[in-house]
Amino acid sequence: MSERVALVTGVSRRIGIGAAVAAVRHVWGSVPVKWPSRARARQIVSFGAKTQLHAVADLVNLQTDKLIIAFAIGVRAAATYEIAARVVLAARSVGLLTISAMIPTVAAHIAQHGREALRRLYRRYTTVTVGLSYPVLGLTCVTSPYLLHAWLDEVPPRTIGVVVLLTASYLLPLAAEVAMNVAVGDGRPGLVSSNSVVTAAVNLALTAFLAPLLGFWGVLAGTVVALSAGSLVFVARFLRIYGLPSRDHVTAVGPPAALALGLTLAMVGVGMLTGWDTGSRWHSAIVVVSCVAVYAVVYWPLAGRLGFLPDKLTLPALRRRQLA
Repeated sequence: MSERVALVTGVSRRIGIGAAVAAVRHVWGSVPVKWPSRARARQIVSFGAKTQLHAVADLVNLQTDKLIIAFAIGVRAAATYEIAARVVLAARSVGLLTISAMIPTVAAHIAQHGREALRRLYRRYTTVTVGLSYPVLGLTCVTSPYLLHAWLDEVPPRTIGVVVLLTASYLLPLAAEVAMNVAVGDGRPGLVSSNSVVTAAVNLALTAFLAPLLGFWGVLAGTVVALSAGSLVFVARFLRIYGLPSRDHVTAVGPPAALALGLTLAMVGVGMLTGWDTGSRWHSAIVVVSCVAVYAVVYWPLAGRLGFLPDKLTLPALRRRQLA
């Protein structure tokens, strides 16, 4: 069985490499292959090491809580955390799709227009990222009782609370993702990796301090505080280094966040009035789909009118009116 999995993995990797080579050949007309100079090799290795350091620190922030809960509290509590974390990480991944091509875009923009145009690019991309990702996080919180019930039928205790807290811990980091990608695209991955390493260290320290005091919820509280504070510190450093005023970040994040989270709170209020009865699994699935539909019907036109969405996702009627 393991040999078959290894074979399939190897074949899929080779297909991916072949597709990449074909794409390069289609764009450039040939595949430029040349042994790099020693100076260029040092630059590439340094850049790659710093970006991977950020990935390792991110992995520490995502996985250490589960291990600490398993050792300090128990395997069942760790399983509860793992179930909730899978839901939140899926929602986070959807949010990160909005900036999947950000680094090469920023690098090309700087090469073509210089760093003077970064302010406008930073504000626009930050607004769009928040405008697209915060509704996903908000809907994850609102629909978590029904979403988990439709998925698992029997939802372990504390799972819904974990979903809400973990989702809250990713609000500020997602608002800082554009700044991180701008820094990497500008050739400053060390600015991101150093902040990520410090955030991971603070996360571990807070978790070690709060876990004996608050138990299960202390572990989560350490993660929420560390990720949120680390994101604020990074944004402050980014704005200072690039000479951008703090109001640029506030005006880029504040309005779309207020709209997305305001609608989320309104839906929470409706849920409190009507009750959170999950019924059958099919009933829970229908509630999730209905919540997403209602949210989209209200949010989409408002966000498009206020300029929180990319042009291609703005409703055609609003786009024509904006162009006129």
